[in-house]
Amino acid sequence: MDSAGNIYGTTSKAGNSNNSGVVFERSAGGTYSVLYSFCALTNCADGGVPQTGLAIDGSGNLFGTTTYGGNSSRGGVVFELSHSGSSWTEAVIHDFCSKRNCSDGSDPEAELLLDSSGDVFGTAFANGSQGDNGTAFELVP
Repeated sequence: MDSAGNIYGTTSKAGNSNNSGVVFERSAGGTYSVLYSFCALTNCADGGVPQTGLAIDGSGNLFGTTTYGGNSSRGGVVFELSHSGSSWTEAVIHDFCSKRNCSDGSDPEAELLLDSSGDVFGTAFANGSQGDNGTAFELVP
């Protein structure tokens, strides 16, 4: 929820024609709107199937994860939705399984944390440098 009382969330599958989930807003006034529909890019390079809530920074940008999609081997992504006026733009800030043998992990399934510097912290459920045990990560967007 932001300081104006708007609530943000995700759906993991429904909400778009790709059945890959969306980010939505329920405004303080009660209006529902889809901010972003996943798998909008070829081969779901923008991610798909978000399964957690969102983190919000001091500027109102939203951060989250998907357990599917990405350019590498469909291990999911960390994304940022930034806004300018009433339009929202999605950017992938990490594509999981992008390192050799998926040493950076895959399938993030927990909410992200943001620190006061804007660094992003989270965990990935699978793969990693020690076999299939997952990873903890920090990203500096």
